[in-house]
Amino acid sequence: MPSTLEFLNHSSGPKSIRSSPTRIDIQKSLIKPPLWNASRDPLTSGIVLSLVKNPRAFWALWTTLLFLVLVWGVFWTNELYDLGWRAYGNRPRLQEGLIGILTFPFLHSDFDHLWNNTATFFVLNLLLFYFYHQIAGRIWMLLYLLSGGFLWSFAEGGNHIGASGLIYGLAAFLFVSGLIRRHRILLRVSLAVVFLYGGMVWWMLPIEEHISWEGHLSGAGAGLLLAILFQNKGPRPETFESDVETPDEEMPEWWRRMEAHKRHGEDHPNPLSPDPLSPLWHKTPTQSGGIRYRVIHEQDPQRKDRPTDPEIDQNRNAETPLDPNSQEAE
Repeated sequence: MPSTLEFLNHSSGPKSIRSSPTRIDIQKSLIKPPLWNASRDPLTSGIVLSLVKNPRAFWALWTTLLFLVLVWGVFWTNELYDLGWRAYGNRPRLQEGLIGILTFPFLHSDFDHLWNNTATFFVLNLLLFYFYHQIAGRIWMLLYLLSGGFLWSFAEGGNHIGASGLIYGLAAFLFVSGLIRRHRILLRVSLAVVFLYGGMVWWMLPIEEHISWEGHLSGAGAGLLLAILFQNKGPRPETFESDVETPDEEMPEWWRRMEAHKRHGEDHPNPLSPDPLSPLWHKTPTQSGGIRYRVIHEQDPQRKDRPTDPEIDQNRNAETPLDPNSQEAE
């Protein structure tokens, strides 16, 4: 008597529907997992393709992750081996604290301090290297040195550690540079920085004792200074639509007539010269004080709405009475 599995295999007909996986299939899937398929993971594949096709995005992400790997590596190495590296922070106005100008961005007090700086630095550094890729390397190095140098020169005492000074420099540069460059995309970057990190401005004040507000203020000052010095380098300013003179064809009819009349007056200072946009007859005083209408036959051939001579005579006789004493009146 055939087993249940053999009976199903012989009597099920065409194998159009795959049955549930057997024990052999499950073992094969556990031993050799299926390879990654881009069609089954569109989000990851889209990110990978965008990085491959866009060198700016790859450059921005690579530089950002490189710094973060170094910072996290220093933190966990110091924690695991208890090396006491936090003593090499930025100590203002002390000769032994000069080394802290270079080391203090890589040192953090605890995991929360490291994580907060990591999240903020990741976004701001990506914005810098993506939108200012021409000058991002120079800006980053100058922010790194100037933020520490200003802190060592102007702060009073303490041992300052953390990458927050560099972060404030990035935020200040992105915000101010986007405002003064007259560039629509960079202006949107400035608004995004304000929307995401506008509350950081309060930490440039001495609110809490253990917060290095001098480091924040030094970094922001460095970013402001570099934004002004490098405003003519990097992304070039755009020309807004409001700065471009609109062609006459797109202006209202009354505006085009006024501009044409003004140009005609500049080109023909003689008031008796034919004006293509003036009325079709001019009033000229006569010797007896009456008014004589002189019909202008020099018509603009491009203007189709100009009345004909019979219409001029009809309008003249119906609307304007003439002086009977005038010898030139008809």
